[in-house]
Order: sequence, then structure tokens, then C-alpha cells
Amino acid sequence: MLAGVKDGTASSLWDYEATGEPLPEAGEYSIILDGTDEPRAVLVSTDVRIVPFDQVSVEHARAEGEGDRTLAYWRASHERYWREHSENPRGVGVGHAGGV
Repeated sequence: MLAGVKDGTASSLWDYEATGEPLPEAGEYSIILDGTDEPRAVLVSTDVRIVPFDQVSVEHARAEGEGDRTLAYWRASHERYWREHSENPRGVGVGHAGGV
């Protein structure tokens, strides 16, 4: 994000449901910490959308700035991550895509 390559993120709606944490909202602020837990940036969420996993757009995949920035990379890496680390045993399914 600090280099300007990433200006979007995604998380699992099912994880929010499993943990009871509130969904992010447009206008919320987040503090980004570096590897030593020092604050490096303050971000504001500008848009939050709930989108089924198979309907995440090419534009969103590019905005996340990961890998080769393609939708194919985004889907493979996020499916793998959510299957391994999801708070909910359903794993991959519905995600939200939001801009920061």
C-alpha cells in the first residue's frame, strides 16, 4: 500500500460471521503496522462490497496488487489462504471486496 501497488483488499464474510466481528464500513480508518509493530500508515475505507467469490472482478484482483495481479492468481491464492486459515469450517465461499 505504501508503494501505491495495493489499494484494495478482501476478507471472508464467513469469517466475520464465525467471529462475530462487525463488517468493515466505508469511512472507517485502519492503522497499518510494519514488521516491528510501528505504525506506517493510516488508511480509510472508501468502499465496501459483499461479492460472491466467483464474482470478484478483474479490477479488484488488480487492486489487491498481489502476484501477477490477475484474477486467476487472486482466486487461486485466496482460495488456498481461506481453506488453510478460515475462522469458519466452510472455508471459501462468499467474500467481500473493498477499496481503501
